[in-house]
Amino acid sequence: MSVHSAHSTVIRVSRGTFDPRRHDDVQRMVEQTGSFMVPAIKKLSGFIVYFAGVSPLGALTHISLWQSEQHASHLSHIPEMADAKLANDSVGVQLQPVVNYPIVWHVRPDSHGPQDQHAPAVIRIARGVFDPARYGEAVRMFEVTGSYLMPAVKKLPGMIHYYAGIARSGSGAHISLWDSAAQAEQIGNLREIKIDARGAAAAVGARMAESEIYSVVWSARPDAHQPAAHGASHAPSHAVTHAPAHKVGAHRP
Repeated sequence: MSVHSAHSTVIRVSRGTFDPRRHDDVQRMVEQTGSFMVPAIKKLSGFIVYFAGVSPLGALTHISLWQSEQHASHLSHIPEMADAKLANDSVGVQLQPVVNYPIVWHVRPDSHGPQDQHAPAVIRIARGVFDPARYGEAVRMFEVTGSYLMPAVKKLPGMIHYYAGIARSGSGAHISLWDSAAQAEQIGNLREIKIDARGAAAAVGARMAESEIYSVVWSARPDAHQPAAHGASHAPSHAVTHAPAHKVGAHRP
């Protein structure tokens, strides 16, 4: 079973919202900012992989995997981030606070190997919030639900990587990468998700938001000649990729 426990490795999630009528403008903006963000990101230490995605329902996301929360924090301070913020402002994107989720568990298909690693087409994000005072309970809930979610999720066609992470600030997320939006949507039909995991989340007072599916616009990872980062096995193997748009939307987790 390709399962990893990596409490030091984090997924950094940045999200923003915009008027869905400006989807095409936002799509172009994300493509254009990628031209200067990718070279800057690839120079940062501790960087493992990065994805930028857009939803026609009026949302965008940037998710990235880092060796530690300290490494992830460096991204906010590069000069190119100021240029990217101006670009987002120019098309009416309202950026939300960044959240770093230490990874509790990660799974990928057993068949996944160097010969079949490829770029995902879509990102699925399912988020929930809870009382930070119940953080310990929430972590245990993630660990217990992972024991039955991982075997169920890894059987689904089109799943490339699936991460579950939780932040002390009172937020948890399941972030997964898929070959298509239709395949990403199938997870919502699993009994283990609809009944078991949702019941476990409710038991610790977690409130779940609708899941979101984003088309991947571009992605990046460190150059092949750079030393492999610790935890790099968590990341799909591809350099800079521009993905076609897919019809995506929001769904219940």
